[in-house]
This record gives sequence, C-alpha cells and structure tokens, in this order.
Amino acid sequence: MKEITALAVTALTTATLLSGLTPSAQARPGPVVPHPWDKRVHCNATDPDGRHIVTRFGTSGLG
Repeated sequence: MKEITALAVTALTTATLLSGLTPSAQARPGPVVPHPWDKRVHCNATDPDGRHIVTRFGTSGLG
C-alpha cells in the first residue's frame, strides 16, 4: 500500500509541476499584426534622371 501511495504522490507532484510550465489558453497572445511599413522590396526601378525608385509591400495605412 505504501508503494502505491508513494507512486501516486510522485505522479501528482510531477503533474502539478508540469502543468505550471504550459501556458493556458488565456495566456496566449492574439494574432500577429504586421507593421504597416513592410521593409521588403517588391520591385526596383531607375528613372531617366538616374534615381532609384523602390516599391515596397505594405498596406493603405502607410499612406
């Protein structure tokens, strides 16, 4: 009987310690919202005056 009790206490202690390491559903952050100014380059061009024109990915929030 003492062996079963010791095994049960060990299992309960292990389960209690491990449950503290996993985040709960309420602690998870929401969806990742990208920054409106995405610095990735969509395409490059050069105008007749030799200036480099860069088109970037983005949203209408950029302007």
